[in-house]
Amino acid sequence: MDNLSKVPNETKKTIAWVSLENDSSFTIKTLLFYPNITFAAAGFLWDPPITSDLTVNDLQQSISSAYIVIDMSDLSAKDSTLDAWKHYFGYDQISDLPRFLKEKRLFRTHRLLNPNGFDDWTERSVSRPDLILQDLIAIQYPVYQPNYVVNWFDKFAETGDNVVISTDKCDDSTFGLPKTDFGTCTSKDFLGDGKNDNGDQIINVGNPGGNNSDDNNKDKKTKVNPGVIIAIALTGSLLILGLGTWLFVVARRKYRERFVKLRDEPVVQMNSVEVK
Repeated sequence: MDNLSKVPNETKKTIAWVSLENDSSFTIKTLLFYPNITFAAAGFLWDPPITSDLTVNDLQQSISSAYIVIDMSDLSAKDSTLDAWKHYFGYDQISDLPRFLKEKRLFRTHRLLNPNGFDDWTERSVSRPDLILQDLIAIQYPVYQPNYVVNWFDKFAETGDNVVISTDKCDDSTFGLPKTDFGTCTSKDFLGDGKNDNGDQIINVGNPGGNNSDDNNKDKKTKVNPGVIIAIALTGSLLILGLGTWLFVVARRKYRERFVKLRDEPVVQMNSVEVK
């Protein structure tokens, strides 16, 4: 069921998937599953005209207005810090940082790690698009599932966000077994947060959960009780019927007053007429 289909386009978040390549160039990922999974999560994929072989300046100009940036770079452990990332991506000497950095919306897919420090994303994400979808929704609209715990996307600006998977959960004997943690999905209308990429509230969506409760209350206030509608209709019908009856009586009386009864003429007896 598509619970996010009613999120207005004006308030959908722009997501840029980026990567630092081995030749020090940059790529904005727009192929394969990226458009589909982003769209399914009620987001817009950042898809500029040029997406590969970008220089630092090209990349900065291209993603400066993105609401969320997800880094897919294969960084070494010593470079997996925000300061190192800002250095490689050219933001260490910039005073006016883009909003996604100021407001801590830079993510990586390395929140879950195995005991050896390798990320779980490369192992499981391909088989669990349902978790990718929920993660993407959660980092855009935290109130959609308030109790949901993000699996793979960690905020790069927050240290200590990584979760190391215990050895028993990395047991090879469980690999390929049927999954039982898909959870359930309940149908509900979700309208997003009503904010554009700049954080401006442009649409009133009601309560924090994104449902238009205020609009519902307005509807309830403006709705008329069906019984009242029936009573008004019945009263109107009776008034029309009464008016029709009165007009009928008046008209009948008028024509009665105009009616003149003819006098009876004497009966002429045919046999009393003399035949000459």
